[in-house]
Amino acid sequence: MFVEEFRFCFWKWNWPLLSNYVFYYAHCMLFTFIHTFLVQKKTNLPLWLQ
Repeated sequence: MFVEEFRFCFWKWNWPLLSNYVFYYAHCMLFTFIHTFLVQKKTNLPLWLQ
């Protein structure tokens, strides 16, 4: 489950410039947590998160 969400996050946030890797990683993990939380709560996801 976590690996799938992680892959989804990296696919969704495929930024062209990854020089600021720390910020990118934190941002990615944040949205991964939010997406996983919404899925567990069975909440309707926004279109940009699907």
